Amino acid sequence: MSAHEGLAVVVLSNQIVEKASFELPSGATSEDLARLRRLRTGRPLTVAAAVLADLAAAGVPADTAVGAVMVLARDADDADYIAFRRNVQRDIEQGASPAAALAIRVRGALAASDAPAVESGSPGPPRPKQKP
Repeated sequence: MSAHEGLAVVVLSNQIVEKASFELPSGATSEDLARLRRLRTGRPLTVAAAVLADLAAAGVPADTAVGAVMVLARDADDADYIAFRRNVQRDIEQGASPAAALAIRVRGALAASDAPAVESGSPGPPRPKQKP
């Protein structure tokens, strides 16, 4: 295995549920992959790792791509990662620099995760709970 190859293995109850070998983008380390694994405990790494590789391939500096994938790791599911990658790639296609496209989308993802939950069908933020 070269310095940039990784082996992603997720173990759940002593049973291997995912195993994938892939090429890590230049600048990403096996320690980055281990950190991603810790942040996504119990969830597959395949899509998150593929998004990391795709971002680096699109011209995002590897350390910046790693940081973005880590920021999303706790709350993002696979569909969120795919949408994130698609949006960054679309921004790049429309003329944004890779780093700027990533920064804008990370800020948007963070803002969305900090937004208060809104009950389905109700406009605006949830009402404060009334005291009994």
